[in-house]
Amino acid sequence: MEEPWINMYNPTIKTLLYNDRFVNRLKNITNYLKKNNLDLNIQINGCEGGGKTTILKFILKSLKVNLDKIYYKTYCDKEYCFIYKNVYLFDFCYINYNKLKDIFETIKLVSKTNLLQYKSKIIILENFYCNKEYISHLKNMFEKDYNITKFIIISKYKQISIENYCYNIRVPNLCKVELEKGINNIFLEYFIDIKKSQITFDNIWKVYNDSFKNLKNTLLWIQYHIKEDIKPTMLIKNKLVANLLSYMFGFEYKTFEIIRDKISEILCIGISETDLIKYTIHLINKNKNISNEKKFKINNLLDEFNKNQHHMEHNIILIEHFFNNLLFIFN
Repeated sequence: MEEPWINMYNPTIKTLLYNDRFVNRLKNITNYLKKNNLDLNIQINGCEGGGKTTILKFILKSLKVNLDKIYYKTYCDKEYCFIYKNVYLFDFCYINYNKLKDIFETIKLVSKTNLLQYKSKIIILENFYCNKEYISHLKNMFEKDYNITKFIIISKYKQISIENYCYNIRVPNLCKVELEKGINNIFLEYFIDIKKSQITFDNIWKVYNDSFKNLKNTLLWIQYHIKEDIKPTMLIKNKLVANLLSYMFGFEYKTFEIIRDKISEILCIGISETDLIKYTIHLINKNKNISNEKKFKINNLLDEFNKNQHHMEHNIILIEHFFNNLLFIFN
């Protein structure tokens, strides 16, 4: 397959898929930043694959900051900090939860350090997750280092306790009309006629919803099905989780050792622990053959999951606990 559209398609203010109200707000923010430079921190939040990084790059262009230099980072190295000129990016996807205290000490040191060749610096906290202790550290840095450091926080969830310190930008989910309009723009760019393919916009809309509004995964799905000219299939994450559930609920003599191996296989190919649980519950709720009583019990497991989701990454014990409880419900 050719290079993914998500790499080749670089949205501009005219081709953004979002609604006019959101685009106009971005215009106002970028126009203000051009005149006043970055005079306040920025908080960007929204669903996974919804366009947070795209919005970040677009906004920072008004500050003449080229994030492409930072985003040449090599994920294989599992580095968590990337530096280009006066911009520091800390990617929390690669920060072990047990090392957060040390990482925040590093961020505090960078925040208060003066750079000889630059008047100020920008610290980007990507894939940031909430922790009361570290939110308190952030507030202190906002106040003490305001003149020399500005922060950009990117996360799935809005950090309410710091919203008064920031421009707060919530990346909106798309309605069907907005999604179709945006996809049509890409089709026009690549001279694609969807009528000649085996998928429809209804299929695309279903995939967008099944992927929890993940635009990136939706674009990958569309490109694959059009280039391979095949009928619509499930998302790969759904397929893998569906196979796991099929094994769990269809195997007469279930030993958790075998199930643990299957869970490990899924995690090893790059699906996150939170995605594994999210897609598991999604597929169970959609399955008409599972009783409402069992679905109710399974959804009660969500309470515990929601409390621990920020600790879920790389924590096989919590994952095993969740699936053990799931297996118990179906036995």
